[in-house]
Amino acid sequence: MFVDFKRMAENRRERQELFLLKERIDKYTGKDDDSSAQDSIMDILNILKNFPMTFELLVDTRIGQSLGDVVKKYGEAEVAQLA
Repeated sequence: MFVDFKRMAENRRERQELFLLKERIDKYTGKDDDSSAQDSIMDILNILKNFPMTFELLVDTRIGQSLGDVVKKYGEAEVAQLA
């Protein structure tokens, strides 16, 4: 049986990075509605736009729930549309 240890390590790094991004989104979503929080969330969303997302990562990290919170908080703003 072939085990791809390199891919397993990459998956672990991707999962850790995604958890950190999710924590940052949650932190900024919980703050008052100021432009610096919105700018920070935009920066994170631009990183996520190019992230190698898989269904497994979505389920494990629950980042979709955090993005849903961004949409609820910012409504029709550009940040919500990017989320």
